[in-house]
Amino acid sequence: MTITLSLVIVSLLLLVGVPMVLISVQIQRRAADLAQQATADRLAQSMGDLVATIQSGQTTLPDTVQSDPRIGVIASQITADLDTLVAETRRHIEQNGASPAALLDSPHILGVMIFAADGTPTTNRWRGTPLLSPQTLIQTEIFDAAQQGAPAVTLLFAEESAIPLLVISTPTAAGGVLATVVDAGDAWQPLVSLAVGEKGYLYLINRHGQPVITPAAENPPDMDAVQSAIARKKAYRGWRGTMVVGHLATIKGIPWQVVIELPQAEANANLRSLLIILGAILLFALALAITTARIFSERLLQPIRVLHASAERISRGDLSHRIVLERDDELGFLASAFNQMVATLEKTIDDLRTVSRRLLSAEEAERRRIAHEIHDELGQTLTALRFSLSMVARNSPQSASLQAVQDMAAEAQEKARTLSHELRPAMLDDIGLIATLEWYIDRVEQRANLAITLDAALDEPSIPIELKTTLYRLVVEALTNISKHAGASSVEIVLRHNDGRVRLTVTDDGRGFDTATLASTPSLGVAGMRERVNLLRGEFSIESQAGNGTKIEAVLPV
Repeated sequence: MTITLSLVIVSLLLLVGVPMVLISVQIQRRAADLAQQATADRLAQSMGDLVATIQSGQTTLPDTVQSDPRIGVIASQITADLDTLVAETRRHIEQNGASPAALLDSPHILGVMIFAADGTPTTNRWRGTPLLSPQTLIQTEIFDAAQQGAPAVTLLFAEESAIPLLVISTPTAAGGVLATVVDAGDAWQPLVSLAVGEKGYLYLINRHGQPVITPAAENPPDMDAVQSAIARKKAYRGWRGTMVVGHLATIKGIPWQVVIELPQAEANANLRSLLIILGAILLFALALAITTARIFSERLLQPIRVLHASAERISRGDLSHRIVLERDDELGFLASAFNQMVATLEKTIDDLRTVSRRLLSAEEAERRRIAHEIHDELGQTLTALRFSLSMVARNSPQSASLQAVQDMAAEAQEKARTLSHELRPAMLDDIGLIATLEWYIDRVEQRANLAITLDAALDEPSIPIELKTTLYRLVVEALTNISKHAGASSVEIVLRHNDGRVRLTVTDDGRGFDTATLASTPSLGVAGMRERVNLLRGEFSIESQAGNGTKIEAVLPV
């Protein structure tokens, strides 16, 4: 019952606890996802503000950048690198003038465009594929400033690839504009060293998902697969080759997107801690539930165990036992009813036992009376008859008929004596149980051809006549059964008197039998023996196996 009750409580606990755990996990997962996305959005905002500041030519970093010292340091480094790049490019322009070929000797300069005074493009030279069109440059403020004779610098992005470009515009001697396009990607490279969280990092891609500013990697990931995993909120193999959880945010005003990647363990750290806490709580609740179920079932089963133990004790014959169960519930009422039933049964059995003992006593008294009558009355009559016949025989010594009558009288007198002893041997009352048993055993040995040994140690004066009679009848019944059914050659009878009890054991070496057949056997021999023992509140047992003889044992209180 403890197991059943524990399973019920645990099932109910799991039925409630598991959904709560799943809901808590989903809430924590959503909270972590929102927090990480907020980090990506904040970084995108900072980069957008930084780019806007650089494009406007301001020297003071925006508040969104200054609020995070780590971003502020990297932003300062980026602006310093951009200033250095502008200074180096201007020196190169001063040294080489407006010669496109000479200007393109610099590894940083990607393209050179020259415009006439009226804005017509006259030269459009690039190191590789053109990244900006002249029309894009004409639409900027720096072109107007350069036309008015003032050099200017702006940050633009390649039209397709979104590579960061510095465009340095200077007036020419002919009143036109020289636009030098410089690769500014290296100046933005410090962004990838910005730590996100503990071990996370970021990189930049364009709006087509192509890498722009990225950390070094031997095996760059497939960006389509990366964006698909981010959209499905699944872990994937990141830019540095480890399993990560990514988030993407668009940088306002420029064709860049920032991607942050956190190691899966770090991204799910709070979730893992929550699972550990919830698991510990659930395990504690399970242990508490099982302990509670065990205590509750023990309290529930304890009275049932008392009832069961008492029922077993009463079934073994201890009708004096009473169930002690002081409860006001159904079990208490059941115990009271059971005690009343046992008391009634005990009284009924005691009454039956008293009646049976009286019947046996009456039977023994009747046997004694009949035996006395046979021994005294019939015996005396037969003795007188034999005496009279002997007197007559003196006058007719040769009469064969008279001799036959004398023999018949002698035989009748012997049978009367034997019948008298078998009904109730007078010696049982006169000389004791052991002597009577020896006399009876001697007669059985002669009649049944059995070797019988008697090993008796009794304090006969302390044994009541009723118990002696029962022991005598048990031995008589046992030897009668052995001589009729056992086919034995020897029998051992042991009588012991210890601790206020007499133990009788009768063992033979006969063919034995299956004791289970006693219930279906019509013979009353063994049943009568058991009943005699029960009447004296004793214990009776019989052991036997086919081919191994039989052992009968009776233990009787003195």
